[in-house]
Amino acid sequence: MAPPGKIVELRQILAQRFPLQNAPPAALIATGLPGFDQLLGGGLPRGALTQLIAPLPSNGSTLLLQEMIHALRQQAQLVALVDGADCFEPVSTADHLLWVRCRYALEAVKAADLLLRDGNIPVTILDLKQNREAELRKIPGQTWYRLQRVAEETQTTLFLLTRHPLAPSAGMNLHARSALASADLSSFSSTLIAALCFQAQRRKPFQEPAYAEV
Repeated sequence: MAPPGKIVELRQILAQRFPLQNAPPAALIATGLPGFDQLLGGGLPRGALTQLIAPLPSNGSTLLLQEMIHALRQQAQLVALVDGADCFEPVSTADHLLWVRCRYALEAVKAADLLLRDGNIPVTILDLKQNREAELRKIPGQTWYRLQRVAEETQTTLFLLTRHPLAPSAGMNLHARSALASADLSSFSSTLIAALCFQAQRRKPFQEPAYAEV
């Protein structure tokens, strides 16, 4: 855990680089990828955790991540990428991207927690799909409920990428069903993005149990 002084210093830097907007935030944040936004119902929901489950490298999750960041840049939307295994390869640098390079899953989760609590950046992407299973098992289950609560309080969004389901508190689970072949890589990225297939599964809202009057 970073010393308190370092956390305060990081928050000051975030506030300077990414000042809060005065306008009320929309309920959804469009990713800029039409097909993906349609699947999401208009975009990533604020105040929620959305989980993308991509078991195989051929599912296209890395391509989706690259194109999503690029599209958000085009909209001048602020986004933070927490790279859980320091393996992201950015196509280009961006003024609207905060890239947090971590080596371990627990370190990445703490960084995502800090970014959500700060509230200056609307979209935080937590990429854990390259982290080892042994690391992921060390993440306490209640961590995901805490992150969900923080996102709800700050009205920011957390987008989690993983090979297997990790966050039971996710408002929506997206399952990657694509299977790209090496020959597909010669196509334009827009064509590949349109070919990606995802299945959306929304979590049912919690309801209080009904009791019969006696």
